[in-house]
Amino acid sequence: MKKMMTGETLRDLFREIAADRVSGSASVLKDIVSTLTKYLLTNPAPNYSMLEDQLAFLSVVFDRFAVLRHFLKTFIHMLHKDKDHAGLLHFVQNYSQLWDKAPHQAAEHLLKDVSFEGKTVMVFSNSSSLHGLFEVLAERKIKPTFIQCHSFPAGEGKNQARKLTELGFKVTFIADAAIPLFMAQTDLAVIGADLIYSDTFLNKTGSFSVALAAQYFNKPLYVLSDSRKVEETNNVSDLETAREGHLLWKHPSEGATPVNIYFESIPRKLVTAIYLESGLLV
Repeated sequence: MKKMMTGETLRDLFREIAADRVSGSASVLKDIVSTLTKYLLTNPAPNYSMLEDQLAFLSVVFDRFAVLRHFLKTFIHMLHKDKDHAGLLHFVQNYSQLWDKAPHQAAEHLLKDVSFEGKTVMVFSNSSSLHGLFEVLAERKIKPTFIQCHSFPAGEGKNQARKLTELGFKVTFIADAAIPLFMAQTDLAVIGADLIYSDTFLNKTGSFSVALAAQYFNKPLYVLSDSRKVEETNNVSDLETAREGHLLWKHPSEGATPVNIYFESIPRKLVTAIYLESGLLV
């Protein structure tokens, strides 16, 4: 039997995951699922109270990530229901298999409607949904060129640019402030979404700039996501997500307060279309 993972180790690993500010929601979820699986596999008598506390902690840290909320809410509900170790392990082990193909499926729906061959495509942030698109394009040997935004302040755009180059694509890496300048030479733009409402959607700050520039230059803007992120209500939650101002300015002058907003709301009317693993969202 594998060495048992202690509750202290689980807490430490969850805090490392909580400190991640560059990965997309699906990547963070993958790390949580992997850690939780190891804990349940090696611990025949889990501390369920500690587990719930830790998962509630992650729910607060990643409050804007709908895919995480979906997973954590379901797991905590199962904990309240019966605390069946075998059932919890089965759920965790199979959750990713149910959703891992979603980015590729959404990309395939987009590619049925939109040609990428020879196009210049602007992309933003670091999204597993976009990674799925890149992988499908590479598999089909379709070779657009990409303009990747830095995605300030954490710079997770570097991770996405690295993914693109690993797949053999040519990438121009730009500062977010240059989005309008480069949108003029872009054929289309593609971004992800963390939450989708009937009139708006939430994504990493800077997405609104992409949407406005696309509208100004009359360029199509597509959103790739999955159905876990679609909210039934249209009540946009509080967007006051100012965190880690030191990423903007480590030692600010006295009287200067760096404010770092992670997410923003973008009107859906600025988007050409939204594609999910189930198809076009209407």
